[in-house]
Amino acid sequence: MKYKLFSIDLDGTLLSKTKRISKKNISALVEYKKNGGEIVIATGRSIISAMKYVNKLNNFNLDIKYLITFNGAKIINLKDKNEINTTISHNVVAKVVNAIKEFNCAAWIYSINSTNNGSVIVTGKFFTGIFAALSKQLKLQKIKKVKDSLESYKIFIYGYFSSTLDKITKKMEKEFSDLEIIKHGKYSLEITNKNVTKWNALKNVCQNYKVLENEIACIGDSNNDLECIKNCGFSFSITKKNKEIIENSDINFKKQKNAVAKAINNYLLKI
Repeated sequence: MKYKLFSIDLDGTLLSKTKRISKKNISALVEYKKNGGEIVIATGRSIISAMKYVNKLNNFNLDIKYLITFNGAKIINLKDKNEINTTISHNVVAKVVNAIKEFNCAAWIYSINSTNNGSVIVTGKFFTGIFAALSKQLKLQKIKKVKDSLESYKIFIYGYFSSTLDKITKKMEKEFSDLEIIKHGKYSLEITNKNVTKWNALKNVCQNYKVLENEIACIGDSNNDLECIKNCGFSFSITKKNKEIIENSDINFKKQKNAVAKAINNYLLKI
């Protein structure tokens, strides 16, 4: 096979709307592995959230060795448990939280010390009720101010209006040159340390596999997949509306259903 490593996003890509992996996608991944391919999961999720899907996939002898989480802020070798972590210092986290106080929004902070899904700072009344419910469901810790323990992998910022996020983005880009800021859908932003991308993480992983960058294929659906889509050897996208992603991908699927299987069966196994 020409493309020896396949990087796969989870939400909106491998996972259905009900957060399941279809039998067709699993069967195609098994066939790709049988033909000598290596599979890497690259997601914006935390390791706790992503591992349940990796474990399920490895039940089919896919032998996934590397997991990229938080958009590349955390790379885990699942065999020897070695990690590469790129974090946002607690001082910068505090400045980010302070910078968004004027907006009706919430900051979801993925702290390196969190045993669960992270901590939440709510700065607007609208989000108080929403995150009160989420805190119980996801075991989030609601906090009033940033402490030294909040060195973080990623910050999610949620706003009620897309225009609010545009204003926050402009402010962030002006005040923080050392952060990577990506708009995630209409109502949220993902913030990581500068140069933290799935693509930069993949470049690190491919060295361990002795795979060239142009031998990597990838599939994704969001702006956090864009650098991979632009730079890898062969790229697939899943979107109807994101013109930049569509224009930069080799193959675009309009629908998520079994897109991973289509990418493997119709392209990767035949190229």
